[in-house]
Amino acid sequence: MASLSGLFGTVITLGAAITLWQQLGAAEPGAITPEVMGVFWIVLFVIAEVIAIGLGRASWFIMVGIGEVGLSFLFLGISALSASPRTTGLIAGYLLIVFSAFCLYASSAMVLGEHFQRPVLPLGKPIFK
Repeated sequence: MASLSGLFGTVITLGAAITLWQQLGAAEPGAITPEVMGVFWIVLFVIAEVIAIGLGRASWFIMVGIGEVGLSFLFLGISALSASPRTTGLIAGYLLIVFSAFCLYASSAMVLGEHFQRPVLPLGKPIFK
């Protein structure tokens, strides 16, 4: 799980940080268009869904959580590419709030499980063997 967090978290945070840096000063004005951001978010959606499928070997709960945040990336991409982004942006926002709750629960379960050397909060069984 730590390698997943390192890879997935790094991809998202570095990608977002570099994009923000480009938007704020490194790129020519207008170089980072909504179309570029739409593609960025949709690529993250694909990465998240592939990772989610792989996590089916660890826990159905973790698989669903990562799949859900991937869905929020899809809505962010659609929002960036849409002429009317309000609805898809709101859906993405609510999905990200749900993901925050998932992260709080999952991280608490992992820390408590490691501390007590046994599962305290369940994360669910694997779907794939």
